[in-house]
Amino acid sequence: MTRAQAGVDYVAWCLHGQCRAHESRPEVSGVPRMADSCRRIAEKLSFDTDDKLDGRLLRLGTGRLIRTVLATARGAVYCEQVVPGSYLVGVTIGLPGDQPAGRELAYRADEAIADRVEHFRDQIHGRRYDLGSWHSEHMREELRATPIRPRTSEEDFGDSVPSGLPATVTGRTGHPAVPVARDAVRAQDLQLVALFDESGPAFCVDVLHDPRVAERIRHDQRPSAAQRRGWYQELGAELPDYLLELAKTARGAIGGPLIRAVLDVEDGAVYYRRLDASRYVVGLTVFQEQVFPAERRVDAMMDAWPA
Repeated sequence: MTRAQAGVDYVAWCLHGQCRAHESRPEVSGVPRMADSCRRIAEKLSFDTDDKLDGRLLRLGTGRLIRTVLATARGAVYCEQVVPGSYLVGVTIGLPGDQPAGRELAYRADEAIADRVEHFRDQIHGRRYDLGSWHSEHMREELRATPIRPRTSEEDFGDSVPSGLPATVTGRTGHPAVPVARDAVRAQDLQLVALFDESGPAFCVDVLHDPRVAERIRHDQRPSAAQRRGWYQELGAELPDYLLELAKTARGAIGGPLIRAVLDVEDGAVYYRRLDASRYVVGLTVFQEQVFPAERRVDAMMDAWPA
């Protein structure tokens, strides 16, 4: 069992939705019922990852759900798969009110949990998941520091890959946020951005028709870009129902409301960002090695989102 480390105030190992071992910092154990709240969300999230979320995401053709993140302005929960049914769950509490600063602390804690999971998988000779693409991110940093870079493929390091085909915009094409979403979407990392409001999908900007994106979808039906767009819009419309129940369980540990969520699958991730009580944004990448860069693009896009 790993000890709670930098930025992680509570850590638990859960097997089939049951907490088998856990540790916490004094910041958690010293607050009445806080450790119990952390344990409840750890068990709930690890169980729902296998029982509810994974099956829905498998239908999209990008693999199993291997990492889930829930974040509020006050704290965050990270649930990361060691093997199916076995999860390491971390909780961070007391994030600063400053959103960018809190976001950075949450990212570092998330990475710390992912490092431990990858260490455990190395011990059982499992392939690296590249949870959150932290492994790829460190490789990119090493390459940037190398005077002569070895040749790499665009799938591994997409920093200089051309944007490719123009984005497709559907729905309310005149919405004031469409230009911001269009600037964020590109083939090498963030391939889709959709806004949802009380009426459902408001607009969608995507490059799902780009061949580099289409070839990552593992599906017997060979779905068209329009079909895949429909699938992600259906998933986006369902996300609040999935997340609301989890957020209720997490409230005792990290407060509320839920403002950020990540569903990291074997090939990419789905991102959720809350705008207000009736509006939220969904983003997508289908490249596992671009999960963190794509989330950075989501962050920048949300900072520029029109009021």
